[in-house]
This record gives sequence, structure tokens and C-alpha cells, in this order.
Amino acid sequence: MIVKIVSKYLLDYIKYCFLTGFIFFTLGVLLFIIINLKPDISFNFLSVFSFIDPAYKTGTFELDLKKTMQIFSIVAFILLLIGDLTKIVFKKLFNINIEFKLKTKKLVLFGGITALYFLAVLLIVIDQTLEIKLLFILAFFYFSNIVTLVGYTALIFE
Repeated sequence: MIVKIVSKYLLDYIKYCFLTGFIFFTLGVLLFIIINLKPDISFNFLSVFSFIDPAYKTGTFELDLKKTMQIFSIVAFILLLIGDLTKIVFKKLFNINIEFKLKTKKLVLFGGITALYFLAVLLIVIDQTLEIKLLFILAFFYFSNIVTLVGYTALIFE
């Protein structure tokens, strides 16, 4: 019994290590795309999360691993609630059961990540001021992102 509990926690720990890597590589490419498309972007929207760190209200802050994961967990929780409420509404009002197969979930995840990196590569190729060396960095990020996503999906979709 104790071995089963310990192994479950160990697998969960490994799973969330993969999730953390996936989030950071995805966030990295998203920030690259956003900053290249709109260099003067404001991060004032983070003031919503000032209950995590009061510095978010002032606009002078640093995002570290812990704070980023806290923001991710709050946003993921809200999206989970919205998704579950949507399923309930469709089930009760329209008698439609919304369920996605495992294959569909994986296709959306891997396709979305690949599309993000494709857009980042297009930005590098189109923008003459960016160095082509960035393609190697993006290739490393993409490979790492896919590896962490494979690790996470292998442990989450049981």
C-alpha cells in the first residue's frame, strides 16, 4: 500500500517536472513571437495577479519559476472551470456530450506547439534584422518542448 502511494507521488512529481519544462519552452516561444510582432507590449495585465506578488501592481517585477507556475495554475484552474461549466451547459440544455478522444487531445497539443514554432521561424526569416542563428536556438527549444510534452502526455494520459 505504501509503495503504491509513494510511486504515485513520484510519478506525479516527474509528470509535473515535464509540465514545467513544457510551460517554460512554450512561454519562451510565445514571448519571442509577441515581442517581435509588438515590441512595445505592456505587461500591465499581470496586475490581476497582484495577490501573488504586490509588485505586479507597480509594473516593476521579475517572473521566476515559482511565480510563473502560480500564474499558470490559476489560469489553468479558471480554464478548467470554464470548460467544465461549458460541458454541463451543453449536456443539460442541448443534450450534447462533449468528449475529446486521446488522439484528438494529442493532435491539438502537438499541432499547436508546431504551429507556434513555425510562426517563430517565419518571423526570423521575414525580419531581416534578426540573426539566422536564432533558428538553432528555436530548434533546440522545439526539440526540448516536444520531449517535455511527450513525457508529460505519457504520464497524464493513462
